[in-house]
Amino acid sequence: MRPTTWLFAIAILGAPASAEPETPQKSVVSVFGHVQLLVWTDPQNQGDVPDQTVAPGGSMPKEWNASLHLNASLGGRFTYPKPVAGFIASGEVITAVQIRRIFSVPVAGFTLDNRDIGLKFGFGKFVQPTVSALSPSSFNFSTNWGNLLHATTGGYVAQSLGNVVLQVGGGRPSLPDFTEELSPTPNAAPPLPFAEGRIAYIDRDIIGDVPANPVRGEKPAPLTISVSGAYGQQRVGVGEKPAVAPAAPDAMIEPVVEDLPSWVVSGELLVPLGQFVFAGEAYAGKNANVYTGAVRQRPHIDPMTGRHTSLYSRGAWAQLSWSLPAHVTLLVVGGIERVTKGLDVGVPVDSPLRISENSLVAASLAKNFAFGMHLGVQVQRQSTHYLGLATGRLYAVLAETSIDF
Repeated sequence: MRPTTWLFAIAILGAPASAEPETPQKSVVSVFGHVQLLVWTDPQNQGDVPDQTVAPGGSMPKEWNASLHLNASLGGRFTYPKPVAGFIASGEVITAVQIRRIFSVPVAGFTLDNRDIGLKFGFGKFVQPTVSALSPSSFNFSTNWGNLLHATTGGYVAQSLGNVVLQVGGGRPSLPDFTEELSPTPNAAPPLPFAEGRIAYIDRDIIGDVPANPVRGEKPAPLTISVSGAYGQQRVGVGEKPAVAPAAPDAMIEPVVEDLPSWVVSGELLVPLGQFVFAGEAYAGKNANVYTGAVRQRPHIDPMTGRHTSLYSRGAWAQLSWSLPAHVTLLVVGGIERVTKGLDVGVPVDSPLRISENSLVAASLAKNFAFGMHLGVQVQRQSTHYLGLATGRLYAVLAETSIDF
């Protein structure tokens, strides 16, 4: 499986569920950024590759190593406060780079917001604009452990009715890692966009501090209960012949190019309880790889017919944080994702490995400073289950520091 970039942690930029800032009285243009340095034990000895999964059978003690990750982002935003037909216009662009020199633009969009009537429009590319607006606060990259994560290029409209927010949208969810091919593949996209929807109950009078994640520090967030989902089709079969050949050298059938139904349903919960904040998510889906579900595994292919088999999956994560004096936070978090159907049929396209389950349990202690700096240490246990191969398990310690500017 290809390691994910850290881009997910920019999450929820452009999403309407967070508390709204005060509208400025004049045009505002600002530049902002984030730098993260992560040093951790690397039992699999993969150097600068974040361990999203554990190799079959685990890692041998003699393979221990230390790994250093340096990630960064730079962005800009503007707000033009003079209303146009009652709407305030704003925009945001973010570029991100990861230590392996993966460069991406996860956010580039504009919004029109009329707070008097509670109506908001968004156009462009946003991280999780509609589906699954929560992300766990693990220092390590949290995809593959029950968290749906994606960037959608398209548009959405949100309507606030008191404490209730209704949102619908449509567009193209980016494939895993948010980094599309530099050279577009002809005919690789289905003819219609995905349709997305969300309903959320948000009480901004009940606020808690959400712990830091890989690219942002401690952040206030309101009580939120929401359900979201998406439906569309993903095109499969384009360029998959090389994946079939090693598994079935005698198969002469070309992969069938077809559009398979893909859907996800997700529920999110964030509950501030004084010094404690509980947050979690659960999802179920079919061919959820377009939202980084199913441990990012694509539909399998039958080398004798060229037809594809869909993968069904589900996952969940939950965390409980405790805010201590002096902006110190204690956190426990766990997540798990399973492929429940289709894994034993056909040939995998991404890798010869068939991952049936991937999980993480972690605990961290962190300190947030007023000038945007964050320091923390995390211990974690990961495990990956395979069909026909031994389960892989590893334990790691992460030391993390980051600064926002």
